[in-house]
Amino acid sequence: MAKEFGYVGEVIHNGLKSNIFEVIVKSFPQPENWFGMPDEEYDELLKMTG
Repeated sequence: MAKEFGYVGEVIHNGLKSNIFEVIVKSFPQPENWFGMPDEEYDELLKMTG
């Protein structure tokens, strides 16, 4: 009792292939894909994970 509504595996596969390619050719990640954390927050996180 199953019905196929889409090819999710194909979508995931193509997304992973694109990601791997962009990493290999160094077009990903770019600065707009990065995020940071203020030093004070990082220090507090380290204390919590002790």
